[in-house]
Amino acid sequence: EAARELARNKLRSLSLNGLKTFSPEAAQAFAGHTVGQLSVNGLTKLSPEAARALAASGATSLNLNGLTELDEEAAKELVKHKVLYLSLSGLTSITPAAARALAEFSGQRLELGLTTLDAAVAREIVKTKKYSVLLDVREPLSDETVLLLLQRNIQGEIGRAHV
Repeated sequence: EAARELARNKLRSLSLNGLKTFSPEAAQAFAGHTVGQLSVNGLTKLSPEAARALAASGATSLNLNGLTELDEEAAKELVKHKVLYLSLSGLTSITPAAARALAEFSGQRLELGLTTLDAAVAREIVKTKKYSVLLDVREPLSDETVLLLLQRNIQGEIGRAHV
């Protein structure tokens, strides 16, 4: 009910960063309602149903920076809609399957907090439809991973230095 009331307001920005859980029903209340920036940074895990509803919210910027894990199904749902900016900076590692799903992102900027990046995940990330992928890799990269990123010209931040 509270989510429905918030969604009815035409807000430019809505931060629900203290939420630790977000039911699919609460997320569904935002579906179809345009909010400029929607931040739900307290969540550490996201169900595919909640991901679908949040992505369908009409938000131009979706910040889910508290996520520490993201499965393939939730990742697929997040990239289905026209979110321009998707920030998952709390996500320090992902599986190749989740990276493959995120590579379908068609917005302007995808931010991942990956602190490590192996070649299997890099192979999927370089398939992204957009060049603006921000990474925060702090561990040394293998030669294969560096070559993959350079061949695709991924514009991201690797260890605080642009690639």
